[in-house]
Parts: sequence; C-alpha cells; structure tokens
Amino acid sequence: MSFYQSWHTLERAPRQLSGKQTFPLDREASCASLLPIQCEGEAMTSTAPASSPAKIELEYVCTYWATLSPPEVIGPVAEGIRVNFYVTAGEVSGPKMRGRLRPVGGDWLLVRNDGVGVLDVRATLELDNGAIVYTTYGGLLDLGPNGHNLFFAGYPPGSGRSANRPAVPH
Repeated sequence: MSFYQSWHTLERAPRQLSGKQTFPLDREASCASLLPIQCEGEAMTSTAPASSPAKIELEYVCTYWATLSPPEVIGPVAEGIRVNFYVTAGEVSGPKMRGRLRPVGGDWLLVRNDGVGVLDVRATLELDNGAIVYTTYGGLLDLGPNGHNLFFAGYPPGSGRSANRPAVPH
C-alpha cells in the first residue's frame, strides 16, 4: 500500500471523538449538495413592511468602573503601537448586578498610525450572588491627527493633553 493510499484510507476511517464515533466530512459531496441551493435564485422575503423598524427596548442593568495598571507598551508593530492596560480593581453596581471586577482582565489597545485607537476590552465580573460573568467589547478612540506621534513620545490617552472621544458599542 502506498503512502497516498494509506493516508486516503486513514482520512476516511471513522474516528473516536469524546467517546463517540465520527466520520470525516466528504467535502466533494457536501459542496455538490450546496450547488443547487446557490443556483435556485430564490430571493429572500420578509413578512414585515420595510417602513416599520423593529422596536428595541433598552433596560439599565449596571454601571462599572475599573482602575488600570500603568501601560505595558509592547511597541511598534506594522499597524501602529500595541499597548496593554491590566485591570487592578473595579466595582459593578446597578439594579440587576452588583459585585467587583476581578484583577484578570484588561484593555488591549492598538494606536494606529492615523491617531485612532482600536480598543479590545475583556473583564471578569464576580457578582455578589456568586455568579462569574465574562464580558468583552471593542471600540474606537479618536486621539487626534497626531495621536500616534504623541503616544509614541510618551503621552498616553488621558494624560491631560486632549479630550478623548471614545465610540464604544455595548
């Protein structure tokens, strides 16, 4: 039996995964079954009139604050300057949630060459009722046209130089 035949036989053999027997996906058969769906040309339709947007109701759940460590500057990368800020403490309070931020999360920031900061925030909340909640969100921070250069010179966001304008979707 050649190497190719051995590999081909092994690739199609059933496998054990978490105690259950599984079979490899036959890619050719799977792709062929998708072709008729793509070629039917059926348009998607909606039962709701286009002029009636969905009603969205928001409910206040909580507010939180966090203290962060001094910046850990990873340094310049192709996209800009990468910097990490780690959570050292924090509190969650509101009508639906109360507790604290565990000191295991942080804000991962990329200060792009155009002065825009790309924010990636991750945190773990420990609520008073014992629940552990993982939360994450991203956003953009406008540091101004020379924000990259100022940051590189040692003036991080919030150092008193200009008002930051965050745009963070929740």
